[in-house]
Amino acid sequence: MFTLFAFTIATEHVVVVALAAVGAALLVALLCRKNPELIEQRRQMDELSKLLDKEGYPHLAKIASCMAFGDIVGAYKEGKFLVRQLRDPKTAAVLLEESFFLQLGKRLGQDADRPKILKALADFAAANPAVVKGAETVVAVATKAAVTAAVV
Repeated sequence: MFTLFAFTIATEHVVVVALAAVGAALLVALLCRKNPELIEQRRQMDELSKLLDKEGYPHLAKIASCMAFGDIVGAYKEGKFLVRQLRDPKTAAVLLEESFFLQLGKRLGQDADRPKILKALADFAAANPAVVKGAETVVAVATKAAVTAAVV
């Protein structure tokens, strides 16, 4: 039956179908070609995502990861989730405290930043004796400073 159908097709139709197939193949090849600039941008966004995750910013890392691969909806949802968390004072304080202490430990390990940080903490303690009352260590002062800054 198929052979009978094949004989009824006009040669013009075969040419049109063949040209359409060639055009579709060229279109797919054009759309799927590798763009070195796009590949480099994706690699850089992936590196940024890993760096943000390493530095203690997991939500920003997820947003960067989504943006690296063109997932706009995923980046939007993650951004919306992060904003919702930052609106709650207690959750914002926890997020700030986590990222603050990751950075504080790294910065106190660097000789250039240590005196500046200790001076800033001493200034905070002097300016806010009620908040710092009972804090014996730099970490305790930093904790109270981070929580106070997040809540205010």
